[in-house]
Amino acid sequence: MDRAEIAKTISIFLLSGVKLLFAPGAATAAGFSFHKTLLVTSCGGCTGILTFYYLGYYLTEQFSALFSRMKIVNPDKAPRLGRRVFTRRKRFVIKVRRRFGMFGLALLTPSVISIPIGAVVSARFYRQDKLMLPMLLISTVLWCFVLTLFSLYIKQIILDF
Repeated sequence: MDRAEIAKTISIFLLSGVKLLFAPGAATAAGFSFHKTLLVTSCGGCTGILTFYYLGYYLTEQFSALFSRMKIVNPDKAPRLGRRVFTRRKRFVIKVRRRFGMFGLALLTPSVISIPIGAVVSARFYRQDKLMLPMLLISTVLWCFVLTLFSLYIKQIILDF
């Protein structure tokens, strides 16, 4: 392997750890075979899931500990507690969680929701469930397989055209 090939492989690996939806298409465009595309994107996606899941778990614990230790020194000058501000992203996450639950979140994380957001939300809401992390990993590998097949099919259509 030369340096350019190594650089392409690392780029696809890192891309699949953040946004899996685009990685198989980029790997196919870079000239990777089916097996290499599947291997690199699956490994990158699973590495991203593991990294962001445990990072989200750690950050959630740290923020919980920080806010539980905070005390209001002067209650008269404390900001008034108003209504929570819900952004479009927060509403989407709550809607997915209520409508689809743990299985829906695991299924949508690699493709529709990006891996960092889905893994952190999973760690935040489902860290006590031992099935969440294996479901995320299985879902990532399945999405890699489907997206790799799809990108190779599109490549074949373009080449035949």
